[in-house]
Amino acid sequence: MSLNATDPSLGILLPDPKTMAIGITSIPSPIRDTVIGSWLNWMLMGTLIVQTYFYQTHFSNDRSLIRGLVYSVVALDVAQTVVGSHAVWRHTVAKWNEPSSLFEFTWSIAVLVTFAGFISVIVQLFYCWRIWILAANNLWMRGMALVIVLISLSQAAVGIVSSIVFQLHASQEQLLKYHPQFTYTISGGFLADTLITGSMIYILRNARNSQGTFNHMGGTLDRLINNALQTGFVTMTCAAVDLALFVTVTTANYHYTPTFILGKLYSNSLLATLNARSRVGKNTAAEDSLYLPNAGSMSLQVARAVESSTDEDTLTHSRKRGKVGPWGS
Repeated sequence: MSLNATDPSLGILLPDPKTMAIGITSIPSPIRDTVIGSWLNWMLMGTLIVQTYFYQTHFSNDRSLIRGLVYSVVALDVAQTVVGSHAVWRHTVAKWNEPSSLFEFTWSIAVLVTFAGFISVIVQLFYCWRIWILAANNLWMRGMALVIVLISLSQAAVGIVSSIVFQLHASQEQLLKYHPQFTYTISGGFLADTLITGSMIYILRNARNSQGTFNHMGGTLDRLINNALQTGFVTMTCAAVDLALFVTVTTANYHYTPTFILGKLYSNSLLATLNARSRVGKNTAAEDSLYLPNAGSMSLQVARAVESSTDEDTLTHSRKRGKVGPWGS
């Protein structure tokens, strides 16, 4: 970049506009994509805080394991938000007006992938547990749950290890070198989300279509189906966009934006699923095991609305029974 003009009012040299324009257009700047991703990330963080507050006020009596899972995911997402903000700060403030920094890969971008890997595998394993519980006597669906577990664990492991190794010698050449590993991570997450959503809809629709005389459960199952479809569709769509951008556009950083928000979408999906119990029924405090006959003789445990006041005897009886269902109550 050459300097060939002087601003009379400031007495400083100004860059040659032609040279500057050529330089900017030839640099694959990550600033735009990280800023947009960070904005969306903070917006989803606000949604996550609201959902966490709702969960705490309505379902504080959930099992310790489920509450620990929720708070762990939220803590990871808070840390992810801080790391993502560092990436934006570095490009827009700390390294502002340093064109060479646009070619550098900051450690926080690699850590974003690591956090997304941890959050995705935690949430996907939770959904696999739900499938395992719901498909109590269906060996095919339980086998599918195990397949999803393997896919989820493998994609998370590959993504986490690759991002750590990549950061040791971060460069565009290294990114291209590890392109297959990151592609597997993103595509594996997309495949796991697709299988989870399809499995949940299959199980719940079978229950809906073969409930027999249990007509009062139809509305509840319809709401569960809609919830499974909506929460699964969000993460599937983001993973698909991330995969498409990462694979097809290797000379730019468009995939940064979905990478920033993917972890938040998993966390919000988890809490939306747990909080949906308030819509399924009033003051859901217990679960009843229902046998819903169908072609596969599937025994389902479905979270059923228990319309009652906060009768301590009823709640105590429910806790003493110690029944564990797919909602984690």
